[in-house]
Amino acid sequence: MSKSPSLRRIKADIRELATDPSDQYHAAPLENDMFEWHFTIRGADDTDFAGGIYHGRILLPPEYPFKPPNIVFLTPSGRFETGVKVCLSFSAHHPELWQPAWGIRLILEAIISFLPTPADGALGALDWTPAERKKLAKESLKFRCLTCCGKGETCGDLLPKIKPRGENGGDGDGGVKRTASKSKFNEEIEKLKMLQ
Repeated sequence: MSKSPSLRRIKADIRELATDPSDQYHAAPLENDMFEWHFTIRGADDTDFAGGIYHGRILLPPEYPFKPPNIVFLTPSGRFETGVKVCLSFSAHHPELWQPAWGIRLILEAIISFLPTPADGALGALDWTPAERKKLAKESLKFRCLTCCGKGETCGDLLPKIKPRGENGGDGDGGVKRTASKSKFNEEIEKLKMLQ
């Protein structure tokens, strides 16, 4: 394969996600296009999106990681329009905020974190009621991407099973309730929310 910086970085993102997978999200590039990724995320607990499974596309520019991606949701959520490049502070709508050190993992964690934030009139943003969002969260479990899902599968089948909290440094109670993840990106994501 090419020795381009973009492809080297994409391969590094693939390795990094494979080495340390999360039970909250999954992402992979298309087989025939390394610059188009499909992602599946879980809605965060204690939000209108709890229990939901949301699927979308991350469209990396040829200059990645020096330029930011576009994000397109395919699953209705009541927060983001489907089929529209949404305006987020870490997307191509705000190249001035993008940092080349960020990668696919930060993008995924930021998307989960941004779901419950106000729409504030941003491009591709929706501000539906909590009842509508909770209804869509339940319906999202049936969503099936024709590109990613095998026969009889839904996008939820793409996600790793939720690990009991006692595994990997959890509190050991065996419960599966998830609160905001404590990742190395929390501080950066909070700054991005303030800039949104």
